[in-house]
Order: sequence, then structure tokens, then C-alpha cells
Amino acid sequence: TPLNRGDSQYYLVDRFTVPLIEEDAKGEAIPPGEYMLGPGRYRVDWLMRDRSERVCSAHWELEARPDDDHRNPPLALPPNTVAQRSTDIFRPQPPVERVPDDQALHVRLLVNFSPTDPRESTLKPWDVEAIVSILRNIAREPHIGRFSLVAFNIQEERVIYRAENVPRVDFPALGEVVGAVRLGTVDYRRLEDAHSATHFLTSLLVEQLGPQQPEPDAIIIVGPKLMLDRNVPQDALKQAGHANCPVFYLNYNSNPRHNPWRDAIGAVLRIYKGLEYSITLPRDLSTALTDVMSRLRRRQ
Repeated sequence: TPLNRGDSQYYLVDRFTVPLIEEDAKGEAIPPGEYMLGPGRYRVDWLMRDRSERVCSAHWELEARPDDDHRNPPLALPPNTVAQRSTDIFRPQPPVERVPDDQALHVRLLVNFSPTDPRESTLKPWDVEAIVSILRNIAREPHIGRFSLVAFNIQEERVIYRAENVPRVDFPALGEVVGAVRLGTVDYRRLEDAHSATHFLTSLLVEQLGPQQPEPDAIIIVGPKLMLDRNVPQDALKQAGHANCPVFYLNYNSNPRHNPWRDAIGAVLRIYKGLEYSITLPRDLSTALTDVMSRLRRRQ
């Protein structure tokens, strides 16, 4: 309910099918559900009930407003309006007005679409949305004119998508391959090597962060924390060498208190003289991208 338009209320409804669980089962569940707001102050009345009419509720107020420093994109909805968020995470990116080609940057993106723990059987939808949101913010930077994108999944131990030196990120094509990832299924041949995930990540980092021709203006790694049973051997990375361009790691961590440790990629980042940014809230992403782009423009 917009506080200055109390007569105008918006109702958003979601229904979830809960699987059978033990009567005394304990644990945590996080049902998805998001909404978009135009500028203004709002009251939220949240209600959950089951078929037995058991009810729980919560109530709070919040304010939506554009950033004064204009680092975030402007709010797109009119003031005091509410809309359900689009479920099409991989919808096409709107056109971006970019700098001239002779001033534009070429950025290589290495994107991790894997659960934080390789033993987990699902990549949570809100984690996928967070990763894609980071990518969208990078893709609409006007100073970036060319993209080389490599997406990988640590459970399948393979590169799931690759695009070299393209003028835009093809989000629908990326969405198709991410949706086809078969989490929870393991090739039996990999079971013979207890550290096959570490070996895959080592080879990937050597390929994507090693010397390259032509060399991009920057390499940006995006993804959730990636915890492996065995660390990547640093000697192999040092021996392979590294690209001369800057390396940045936008590390999405939805719960820093639950997982404050450095992950497998962050642990070897100093070999590439890279910078790591922890992304939990939207403002973290805004601050990180502002710093990344400022550093890249100073190098031009």
C-alpha cells in the first residue's frame, strides 16, 4: 500500500506445493517471490496460510528512491506503484548507447553457474537471478563495447556456454544452456577421481586467466562462492603465467555470516594480481562496478 495513496492497494499472490515431510521435521525453507516499486514509501502486509487455515504474518514499511549519485539505473515505475517482477530472468537486454568503438573496452567474462557447495543438488533460482543481475549491470556499461563470455558449471565440470568478442551478451541463449544443466547427475567416470572438480577449475583458470592473444582490456569473474574439498594448486597457475590485463572477481555471497571464508577462486586471485569484491546487496554491486570502471578508464 503506498502510504500517500492509502486508497490504492496492490495484491500479489503466490501458491506453493509443499512436499510430504516428517511430522517432526525441522529446517529452513525460502519460497521465492519478489515485487517492483516506483519511488515512494510503502506499507507491506505479508500473509502466509496453509490448507488447514494456519496463518502467520508480518508487517513493515519501506522506501524506494533513486540513488542521489546516479550510480544505479533509475527506477522505471511511476511513483507510488507496485508491479510483479518479471519471471523471465534471461529476457533480452535493451539496447545500450555506448562510446565510440575506438574508445570501447573489450571485457572477458568468466561466469560460474554452480552451487556454492558442489555436493548440493540444486542451484537456487534466486542465486541464478543474482548472477544474471550482475551480468546485466556489466552488460549495460556504456564504456564496454565487446564481450567474450565463458560460463561454466562445476558439477558437470564443463563449459556450458561460450561467446567470443561479441557486441552484446545474448541472455536468451545463455538462459537455454543454464536451464539445461542437469544438477545432481554425475558422470560415473568422474567418481574415479575424488578431486576432478579441482582439476577442472585449475584447467579453466589456466585457459581463461593465462596469457591471451588478443588480450582483453579486463577479465571479470562473476559467481557465487565456490567451495571445493581441495584447493587449486598454485604452482600450476604460476607456471602457466597470467594475462597482463586487470582481473576482477565479483563474488556473490548471499549470506556472509554463514559463509565468511574465502572460496577456491578467491584463494588464488593474488597470483593474477586481481581484486575481489563481495556482493551481497545491490549497493555492493553498484560500489564494485563504479570502482572497476574507474580503474579501467584510468588505464585507457
